[in-house]
Amino acid sequence: MKKIVFLVLAILLGTLTSIAVAQESSSEPAQDSPAAKLRTDLTKAVQNGHLTDAQKSSMQSAAASLREAAQARQNGEKIDRDAVKKAFSDIKNVANSDAFQPEDRAAVKADLEAMKEKAKEARGGRRRGPFRQVLGGGGI
Repeated sequence: MKKIVFLVLAILLGTLTSIAVAQESSSEPAQDSPAAKLRTDLTKAVQNGHLTDAQKSSMQSAAASLREAAQARQNGEKIDRDAVKKAFSDIKNVANSDAFQPEDRAAVKADLEAMKEKAKEARGGRRRGPFRQVLGGGGI
């Protein structure tokens, strides 16, 4: 059982490290990024928590999706945003359950929100897509 938890943890750490490297600008230190903080807090939460087999499976799938997205971004390929959203949703669902201790749950949720805000800032707060002019997200 401990081997599975540590395997899940190792996969998550590798994935979140890839995301942190891909998202950071050259002026921001790695240890201060929201992805690095999430990685640290998620490590602690998994170590202190009690995940079911289904939650472990969900976390493994989330880690695989995030790893694929990080690799695609590094290779200049298109990222499957739906898969990334689902991965973060799965992490949030585990955090919302009783699997994590209350303080770990709060930390992971705050980190997820910080990553969401950073992504919004990176987009310039604008909506993307075919209707962005209509919705006020971009000019011609």
